[in-house]
Amino acid sequence: MACAPRVVVCEFEQALHLRIRDQFDSVHIIGCLFR
Repeated sequence: MACAPRVVVCEFEQALHLRIRDQFDSVHIIGCLFR
C-alpha cells in the first residue's frame, strides 16, 4: 500500500518542506510553529 497524503502539518523548517515535496508532489503543506 502506497502512502499518498494530501495534507501535511509540520513546523516551519525549509529542509523538511523540501523533503516532503521530494516525496509527495501534490501535497499541501501547512506550517505550524509549535511552542
